[in-house]
Amino acid sequence: MGGLKEDGQLFIIIVISLSLAFLAFHATNYFEYGGKLVVKQYKADFYINGYLNESYEYDVKGDYTMLYRTWNAPLFYNKSYFKPYVELLSINCSYIPYIKDYDGDVYVSDESYSYKVYEKAYNNEAGCYNPDGYEKGSHTIGFAYKIYPPIHYDGNLYHINIKFASKHVPYKNFEIVIHDNGSITDIFSHPPMKIEKNGSDYVLRGKSQKNGLIEVEFLLKKVNPLFLYTVENVKEKTINANEKYCFHYKLAYSYSIFIKSLVFAFPAILLFIYFFYGRERKFVVPEYLSFVPKKRKPWQVNLLFKGDATKFDKHGFYATLLDLSLRKIIEIEHGNDVRIKIIKKEGLDAYERKIIRFLEKYSSNGIFSVNDFNRRINEADTVGEITRLRDDLNAFYVVRDAKEFIVNGRILMAKFLVIPIILFMASLFLFISYFNTYPILFSPFSFSFFLLIQFIIPIFAPSTLFGHWKKEYYKEKLEWDAFKNFLLDLAQLKKYGSKDISIWKEWLVYATALGIEKKVAKEFKELNVNVPEAENLPYVYAYFAVIHSNANRKYSSMTSKGGSSFGGGFGGGGGFGGGGAGGR
Repeated sequence: MGGLKEDGQLFIIIVISLSLAFLAFHATNYFEYGGKLVVKQYKADFYINGYLNESYEYDVKGDYTMLYRTWNAPLFYNKSYFKPYVELLSINCSYIPYIKDYDGDVYVSDESYSYKVYEKAYNNEAGCYNPDGYEKGSHTIGFAYKIYPPIHYDGNLYHINIKFASKHVPYKNFEIVIHDNGSITDIFSHPPMKIEKNGSDYVLRGKSQKNGLIEVEFLLKKVNPLFLYTVENVKEKTINANEKYCFHYKLAYSYSIFIKSLVFAFPAILLFIYFFYGRERKFVVPEYLSFVPKKRKPWQVNLLFKGDATKFDKHGFYATLLDLSLRKIIEIEHGNDVRIKIIKKEGLDAYERKIIRFLEKYSSNGIFSVNDFNRRINEADTVGEITRLRDDLNAFYVVRDAKEFIVNGRILMAKFLVIPIILFMASLFLFISYFNTYPILFSPFSFSFFLLIQFIIPIFAPSTLFGHWKKEYYKEKLEWDAFKNFLLDLAQLKKYGSKDISIWKEWLVYATALGIEKKVAKEFKELNVNVPEAENLPYVYAYFAVIHSNANRKYSSMTSKGGSSFGGGFGGGGGFGGGGAGGR
């Protein structure tokens, strides 16, 4: 990305951000409503006297032998219980119906499969077992129950809260018909949905994401209770609780819209940041510049003008060695080895002194030998020794000295990162704490994760994309680009065939700093320009690359350790009923 102009860099970041937004949408939708098993249609008929008939049309896309419906409440077959429970009356399916009840007892139409069901099924599960596996496509299973829920009564009104689903595969469509016998005075749905009146019946339609809540709450004038609990002010408590629930649901919905909007608006946010912080002043610079823009040290040119203005690499080190050689600070010999002799130490800056100290430290008889240093690496037998060698060598590639020249956009974007981190942590907390009641909270949790990624990516963009060059340094950056264009254009170089050899050597130093020395050295040959240092460069590169690679490889082998992993999960429900469709 560093080779592109700023508008190209910005375009790439914008495209990535938009792609992440659409990925967030499709990934969230797939998790909520996709998968290898979904319920195309869920139909339920609930009667106030407790009877419930359910029909599930499963859409099978994977390998399944059991399609089922679980309950969070105690489930029994031909049994009664001393607490609120659900009684299975019948199962209508094409294969082998079964139930594994609250106590773990198994009932199967074909007893030869009892152990298989016992081994695989959950407690409080009813379903249909096909030992040969379900074919891909639609399969319908019907269930009939009698529900004995807890009923609250204050001497005037009765209260029931039935949870039809809480932990289940996605329901693409559902239709729940509440058959009223004249008892219902108020009805509430969770989550809030439109409730249609059809004669004496109440009809609820919609779809439910994976593990989404489907719950209906009633206030009744009369009912035949089995499990009756006295509670004061039933109507007031029910209405207050549902007003509070609706208010919180609206907050959750608004929060979800807010997070989604941020994700899709993020490209505009980036453009805003770029407009106010990243735009550079306009300068007119020719396409080709035939002279060195400014007498700077090669390592500094590499750091500031080769690519990203904070990234230093091996070319800056090699250019500095070449420059030190041309300045008669060191003398480089090559053959079966690269040998460097220090001639003098005057006129050095901090980075150059670092190199000279390294050469002195590992010299023998005043001469540094790459082969001798490589031997030290191979003979190092302690972690401390190889660490010291590696760190001394890697120090050549650590240069951070750009504050004078740029306002670093990465630091700016890193500061902005606190916003998506807070939103993600808040969304994670809300999701873990309240998803069972407000399943819409999965959406902001999912989108906040992608928002965090969107904010992280610009941190790795070039440092001046969302920052800028100080003073008139951007003009100098453009001039170095023009000088680089000149060095890479053979036709331009031909115009300067009569130049003094010292000029060509200087150009080679800066070509090395800019990372184009191989191409320029080749052009020198074509122009019959004799620069011996151009012949030396490949040897220096090769030998130093070997010791650098060996040092890091040996360090890794001596310090590597095995990793570890961890994981966990969470879930649950609330209220009476719950569960839902699933498969295995």
